[in-house]
Amino acid sequence: MTKKELFEKVKEMIFPLGDYAVFGSGILCAKGLRECSDIDIIMSEKLFQKMKKDRKWKLEIKDNGSKCLKNDKIEAFKEWYPGQWNCNLLIQNAEIIDGIPFVKKENVIKWKEIRNYEKDKIDLELLKSI
Repeated sequence: MTKKELFEKVKEMIFPLGDYAVFGSGILCAKGLRECSDIDIIMSEKLFQKMKKDRKWKLEIKDNGSKCLKNDKIEAFKEWYPGQWNCNLLIQNAEIIDGIPFVKKENVIKWKEIRNYEKDKIDLELLKSI
């Protein structure tokens, strides 16, 4: 998905600021460095429970046991793995880009280094260049 599509999809969700942030590779898309295939969002427990009641969202259990809400190309989490992450703190300290909060690149770098997937190597180079 393009940068424009990412911003449109997140904005149409009308999530309250302070209760969510885009994580994962979303920041690369937001900064125009590459397109993304989906949007990963971390959210507060309160927002997660509210969205869980919305029939547009489907609850899934990931391989690591974390709970995820899916809606089209958006996956929403109240916990983030691997590693130990305080999602509320990540949300509070998010970088706002065009009205949307994104987990700061330093934290995305740490996460991608912990995860250590082959596909993350290019993303790490891109993240470290901005």
